[in-house]
Amino acid sequence: MAEIVTLVPLLFVGIDWGSREHRVVVLDDAGKQIRDWTIEHTGGEIADLVERLASLVTNAVARCQIGIELKSGPIVEALLERGFPVFAVNPKQTDRFRDRLMPSGAKDDRRDAFVLATAVRTDSQWLTRLRPTDTRTIELRAMLRLRDELVTDKARLVMRLRAQLWRYYAQMLELADGELDSRWLWALLEKAPTPKQGAALSRAVVARMLRDHRVQRLDADEVRAILKKPSLVVADGVEKAGAIHVSSIITRLRLLDDQVRAATSDIEQQLALWSKLATNESATSASTGSAREPPEDETPSRCEQRDEVILRSLPGVGTITLATLLAEVGEPLGRRDYTALRALLGVAPITRQSGNSRVVVMRRACNEVLRNTAFNWARAAVRYDGRCRARFAALVARGAKKPAAYRAVADHLLRVACSMLRAGTEYDPNHVVRRAA
Repeated sequence: MAEIVTLVPLLFVGIDWGSREHRVVVLDDAGKQIRDWTIEHTGGEIADLVERLASLVTNAVARCQIGIELKSGPIVEALLERGFPVFAVNPKQTDRFRDRLMPSGAKDDRRDAFVLATAVRTDSQWLTRLRPTDTRTIELRAMLRLRDELVTDKARLVMRLRAQLWRYYAQMLELADGELDSRWLWALLEKAPTPKQGAALSRAVVARMLRDHRVQRLDADEVRAILKKPSLVVADGVEKAGAIHVSSIITRLRLLDDQVRAATSDIEQQLALWSKLATNESATSASTGSAREPPEDETPSRCEQRDEVILRSLPGVGTITLATLLAEVGEPLGRRDYTALRALLGVAPITRQSGNSRVVVMRRACNEVLRNTAFNWARAAVRYDGRCRARFAALVARGAKKPAAYRAVADHLLRVACSMLRAGTEYDPNHVVRRAA
């Protein structure tokens, strides 16, 4: 007697998340709404949501596809841990899907959740499916974002310092030459917070300060000559008030600078540990004879391929650039997906063509942090690598603006990086010359 197989229905779920409450809508395979409820942002409610969704498909969680406008967070992590297929929907995509279903512009939480569920039902192939993130990537990403916050706060304080010096101490602005985040300048301001005190500094004091901070672009006589220039004419009390404000800013700047250095050191240690663990895992695999050929549909392991070693060999890749690539685009890096990477980093241009009109513009729909990473990567490569410098110069000579030329260099480096990762080889600057010969 043939065994009767019961098929689990295919369900589609949209979750419109909020700061306090989340709206959940469930559709069946035909697109009909069968469930609709609201949960609060608490551990118990989220756990109950996971169990309730699992019960709807009798624990066959692969039959329940979920759409949400998030890439991380407690809801996403709880669903991924249980094994649900979760798709991240960009808010701009949601807006377009909403117009498709409701041209009137009507909008509320239930409609948004319904739109997300419909998007997963009809267009999941165009959405980003989320994967569980390993612990090391989460830690590295947190360190990077903390450092970005500290650097941003430090930049704001530097601008405040400049504004105060502009009021009464033009000599210090001339000495700084645009580098107000220098520790030697802070020490000089603490020693001489007013123009009168700066003009009275002895040559020995200035020389010792420059020597202690290893400043080579200026000597003691040049510093004293600038400090002795005529001061700005200001009202009574402005110098004293400015000196008090500057002292407060420098105290905070020193603290933030120490924290930025500590965060950078933590990132370097995390990368070193990552590389060490990858080396140990490779050695263990070789010694036990457990090496195997991965299936075609399996994403290459970053530890096995030692991506961090290969990427670090590229020109222009420093600690922060490497950490950002591994933490923020680890999945497309693992797939060696050049098309996805160039779109995420904003180096792939956008072509708008209609009839005889054709315009190529910069891609703005990308991660701003990754865009800045690509720019800094290209700028460092142009500065230190002859081939990248020649490519950049050729682009500018053909009429490209410098930002566009930097993006083109970053695009080239990204293509080279993907080729190196596929081959498992480090960067060889003479490779092209040897192949041409």
